[in-house]
Order: sequence, then C-alpha cells, then structure tokens
Amino acid sequence: MTLNRLIIDIGTHEAQELRVLNGNRCYTSKIYLYWWYDWCKRQVKKLIRYNGLIEYGTGAFKISPASFGLKNHLKIIKQILNPTDYLQHTKILAIDPVASITTRFIKKIQTTFQVYFLPVAILPHQQTDDSKLTKFYIEKNSLSSSLDKSSTSRDLILCSALRTKKIVNSLKELQIIDQNTEIVLRMNCEGAEFGVIEDIVSEGHIPKTILGSLNDVRKKYGEEEAMKMNNFLEKNNIEFNYFKGSDPGTWIMAFEHLG
Repeated sequence: MTLNRLIIDIGTHEAQELRVLNGNRCYTSKIYLYWWYDWCKRQVKKLIRYNGLIEYGTGAFKISPASFGLKNHLKIIKQILNPTDYLQHTKILAIDPVASITTRFIKKIQTTFQVYFLPVAILPHQQTDDSKLTKFYIEKNSLSSSLDKSSTSRDLILCSALRTKKIVNSLKELQIIDQNTEIVLRMNCEGAEFGVIEDIVSEGHIPKTILGSLNDVRKKYGEEEAMKMNNFLEKNNIEFNYFKGSDPGTWIMAFEHLG
C-alpha cells in the first residue's frame, strides 16, 4: 500500500508524538506507566487531604487512567507490546528551530518512511513577512520555547522564520507534495497555529485532520482570534483532535485518524 500522505509536524522538539505514532516501545511504555504512577500519587494526596491538587484536564493529563475504559487501555497496551507503525508509507516534515535537540530524537524513530527536517521557526498569522531572521527564546523546560521572550527564558538563538505558505510552495517546487497529497497537521507551536492552517488552505490543501494543541492561539491572541480560527476550521470542514505525546489519554484518536 502506498499513501500520498505528508505529516507536517510543527514544534517537533523531542519528537514525542512521532515516537508514539511510530510505536517506540521504550517511550510509550515509560509514559503509560508514569500515567498510572501519577494517578497513584494523586490517590495518596487525596487521602492526606493535600491542598492544591491539580485536576485532570488542567495539568499534564487530560483524563484519569481510572476513567479511560478497558477497551482504550487494551489499545495502548497493544501499541506497547505489538506496536503498529502509524507512520508507515508516510512522509514526515519535522519543523523545529532548536536543531541541537530535535535531530537527536528524530534518530530514535525507525526510518521506514521519509523524514525531512526543517530547522526554522514558524511566523504567526499576524506577521506580514514571508521570511526573516529572528531571535528564538529557549525556555527552562524548552517545551514552551518561542519567538517571544518571557520571564522564564533562559537562552536565545538566532534562526530563520518562515510563513507556512512559503514552505508549502517550496515543497511543491521540490516535488515533495502535489495537489493530491493528503496533509495531516501535527502541531503545538506557541500561537502560530492559526497562520499555519490559513496558509495551507490558501495554497489549495485542506488538511485531513489536525492533531496537537490549538489553545496557544487563545492564550496569546485572545478569545476573538480563537473564535476566528474555530470558525475557519468549521467553514473548511477541518477536524481537530487534541494530541500530546506525553499524555496517553489523547493517543487513541490519533491512532484512529492515521490507521
């Protein structure tokens, strides 16, 4: 079976989501066991009436493993013991400006498919430039690194930043994609998500699905911009599913969309 599919993975970082989809046993088993370990800690905190317990849905995990359902647990256990490579027959474009981190983790993915790595930042929808040299601020945990400086920024690098439409045009010129390519977006890119979606649609491609997080658009640009983005998704019949490599409660929908 040969699929003309490209997954554009923006904010690859340590390739957590790609490793889940690829069926990396070491990573998926570690995250799954930690999910249960965290649940056990929560039960102890409840017993001692610990104040400040973070509720599911607002912290690291969307749902409790105790509320996840046996059928879903069995699907994850299967992905650990007898993994399915959901990236098979798929091209991957991994985009992240912090090459020193991302290149190490891309190597952990079994290369049964073509992986392209583009070490650039993505410009948000409010930017008028198609490309520019910019400062990129590295956070202490490096997961929330972005174009904007914060009180917890620990370092910065200089990197190229591109609008997504420029990337899509170049992919066409390089014959990596064509009008028949099925595009799947996997992204968590600190508020640039709306611009990514708009640019891809403007270039004649409707993403099959979006996996990741879109909440940074609301956090960074406010409720009005978030509503515009949601209306744009609805108008173009684009489905979104929350997906986080470090949260097993979000894995099942990603498996179903790429299966």
